Amino acid sequence: MRINHAGTLSVDYFVSYLNLIMISREVSLKEAISYMKNEFFKGEPDM
Repeated sequence: MRINHAGTLSVDYFVSYLNLIMISREVSLKEAISYMKNEFFKGEPDM
C-alpha cells in the first residue's frame, strides 16, 4: 500500500484501518493489530 504524506496520518485513520481489517478478515483486535504491524509497518511500528 502506498501512502503519501505518511507522517500526517491521524489516530482516527489507524482506528478505521483496524476496523476495516477486523470486518473484512473476520479476526480479533489482537490479530488485526498483528496484521497491521506486519503489512503496514513491515514489522517496525516505530517507523
